[in-house]
Amino acid sequence: MEEYNLIRDYQHTKLIDSLDYPFYIIDVSDYTLKLCNSTAKTIFGDYKSTDTCYSLTHGRKTPCTGEEHPCPLKLVKKKKKPVTIEHVHLDTEGKMRVYEIHCHPIFDENGTIKQAIEYTLDITERKKVERSLQRSKENLNQTNQLLEQILNTTDILIAFMDPQFNFVKVNRAYARADDQEPEFFPGRNHFDLYPNKENEKIFNRVVKQKEPYFTIAKAFSYEEHPERGVSYWDWSLIPIFDLNNIVMGLVLTLQDVTDRVRMEKALKQSEKKFKSITELAHEIIMRIKPDGKCTYINRSGVEFFGKLKKEILQDNILNFVHANDLRKMKLFLKRVTRDIDHIEETIINFIVPIGVRVIEWNASPIIDDSRNVVEVQLSGRDITELQEELIEINKLAAVGQLAAGVAHEINSPLANITLKAEYLLNVINQEASTLEKSLLDRELVSIKNEVKMCSKIVTELLQFSRKIYLTPTNFKVKPLISKLLSSPSINFRIIEKKISVNLQIKEDLEAIGDKALLSQVFQNIINNSIDAMENIKVKPRITIAVVKKGNILEIKMTDNGIGIKKINLTRVFEPFFSTKPLGKGTGLGLSICRGIIEKHKGKIKIKSTYGHGTEILITIPNC
Repeated sequence: MEEYNLIRDYQHTKLIDSLDYPFYIIDVSDYTLKLCNSTAKTIFGDYKSTDTCYSLTHGRKTPCTGEEHPCPLKLVKKKKKPVTIEHVHLDTEGKMRVYEIHCHPIFDENGTIKQAIEYTLDITERKKVERSLQRSKENLNQTNQLLEQILNTTDILIAFMDPQFNFVKVNRAYARADDQEPEFFPGRNHFDLYPNKENEKIFNRVVKQKEPYFTIAKAFSYEEHPERGVSYWDWSLIPIFDLNNIVMGLVLTLQDVTDRVRMEKALKQSEKKFKSITELAHEIIMRIKPDGKCTYINRSGVEFFGKLKKEILQDNILNFVHANDLRKMKLFLKRVTRDIDHIEETIINFIVPIGVRVIEWNASPIIDDSRNVVEVQLSGRDITELQEELIEINKLAAVGQLAAGVAHEINSPLANITLKAEYLLNVINQEASTLEKSLLDRELVSIKNEVKMCSKIVTELLQFSRKIYLTPTNFKVKPLISKLLSSPSINFRIIEKKISVNLQIKEDLEAIGDKALLSQVFQNIINNSIDAMENIKVKPRITIAVVKKGNILEIKMTDNGIGIKKINLTRVFEPFFSTKPLGKGTGLGLSICRGIIEKHKGKIKIKSTYGHGTEILITIPNC
């Protein structure tokens, strides 16, 4: 047979075994393999004469069918010409590979197809590359569409040019800025449309040096639109390179910042006017960040803080606030930044070289376009003297309102003096034989005590009405209080009432304040504690504890005396209010104590439970 001779011819040559792809000769009648080259055997394994092409390459029991797996032999028999199709074959490891099958018919002398030559090319990797290229093409297409959308929706002017500055493409914003359509620009030269020698030099430099160029707020005038005047632009020119690092194009971006430049100029003018006004103002005018850092301060402010302007601008306003008012100042700034539609007011104590000053502040926020607070505008007025004057006025008012009380306090001992003096005169005039020295002594001592009470009332009244002046010094606390406790007027009473005194004060603890005035405060409170020891059922005890907490000196004076009724606690600092029996107190002591402590920028508080004692807490700055 002719075909067998052909087979023998192929078997006697090594040509087909040199091919690096599978090569077969197949019987078209039963699909049996008549010949396989060595490459096919390597991939699919050795074969028997009864093996078919579909069993060897597909592991099937029947020939390939269907649109996805058409049989090439059937197509060759039908078309009687070579065909090329793609199949998925399984290799010896069971992995799927994509093959391109080429099938050529072998005819006998009668023109009948008896056999077919089939060879397969492994195109698995090529298919992967094709799929990857297709995905890249799809991604590139999506990217191009997205880029096109961005270019045509952004307000930034964008143009792409070749190295000779001919337009290749512009976005709508670029065209619209020149009252043109995007189609107008491709092919036209940039400097034919917008002649500018300076810019042309810049463009040539970018191409030559291969480095981008950026500029901010560059002035530009349209020659064809002189009515537009001068405009200002932020723009950049960026070179685009090919694979050989040669400039293949330029991307020009422009943004019209004319409004911004004009606003900045107007703002500078406004700032100039603002500074010229504020520098003449007597008030302290400042601008600070929300955290307190100073960004501007006028001449009056510099004088107030007593430092160089550059030092204040590097500092934080909170560093000047009195320790007692630090939390108050922070809350004040927080309110300003939170409620941006209101002007906030507060009064804060500041520590500056000339001393503690009371400042009345008005504050308003400075906001940006997003209504975020960027700074706080402060206007401050030194009201220290006004406050002191107000205190003095209030004192005088209190004296006037309580004139009746004073008259009563003084009239009572004076009435007693008058009665006792008349009584003694009558006794002496009658020359009664019963007149005894002891009687005279008793009545004269009584008169003397009443006079002392009048003197005390007048002294305390004068002290209450006078303005308090401080002479601050450094002094040790424990020796001062120990000296008070050992003074005859106090020590005698402590011994008489068998009072236990407990001092909880470190030997080296120092305070800053007016030593004489603070001594008067301590003496008054100790005397009040001793007075409270009448008719108590426990061993009388007074505890005085002084500690330093940061920049604050804390004095706590506690007794276990009779205490103060709740109804009277709110009135203990009122002038001429006293819970002591008539003639035992003036009611001015604690009022004077409070005035002295407040003059020291401190506070005095009283806690008491009737029948269980009293605690007085004094806090004063110690810096």
